Amino acid sequence: MRGVFDLDKLRSQLIKLNDFCADENLWNDKNHAQKILKEKSIIEQKIQNYDNLVAKFSDNKTYLELAEKENDNDLLQDIFLEISQLLKQIKNFEIECLFSKENDINNSFLDINAEAGLYRDWE
Repeated sequence: MRGVFDLDKLRSQLIKLNDFCADENLWNDKNHAQKILKEKSIIEQKIQNYDNLVAKFSDNKTYLELAEKENDNDLLQDIFLEISQLLKQIKNFEIECLFSKENDINNSFLDINAEAGLYRDWE
């Protein structure tokens, strides 16, 4: 995931965007200001999601070590359930990170017309 998600780069971009937001002339160009704030919000959300996943992983690792030490099978089952849910969240996060270009956050619609050009009589 390192090729898709570069935490250092995101943190650096966030610092630059915070500098832009601190500029008193930011709102002279309303469209540019909105673009900056939207990009800042997206980066903050990605960093927060990453930090949350790391914290959950760390917590589960600690609980797993404790459950193994105490030989607590009930806690182990709970941890394995949590870990499986965490893996799903990580996969979803990875997919979100794949869509990191400017227009990837926009909605889109795909209309497929099954009648047009799918069949041709070759007699």
